Amino acid sequence: MKSKTAVTAVTLAVVGGAFSATAAADPFTPNDYEFIAAVAGIGYSGNVMHTVDVARGVCALLDQGVGWQVRENFVISSFGADGPPTHQEYNATLFGQYSAYHYCPEHNDQYGSI
Repeated sequence: MKSKTAVTAVTLAVVGGAFSATAAADPFTPNDYEFIAAVAGIGYSGNVMHTVDVARGVCALLDQGVGWQVRENFVISSFGADGPPTHQEYNATLFGQYSAYHYCPEHNDQYGSI
């Protein structure tokens, strides 16, 4: 007969392993990876979670109907010195275009096609 302590230890190890596997699970979808790769190519790299959050913020601004300058400034200010060092306005608009394409395609008409 197994001791109650041994069974409890095994149960805790199995449950603990399941929790650690869940915590280490990939938080990104294939769509996120496509977006991250697209914007990394224009100079937006570094903290990828932040990058995805900014993209979702662009979509929230589009949902509110704000103009392109507000969206552009939002992207530029969100990245600060971590954004592309040149052509910030152009790259911020391109970032917004990729954001719409990947996260809120109902707003693609605000930017045109990629």
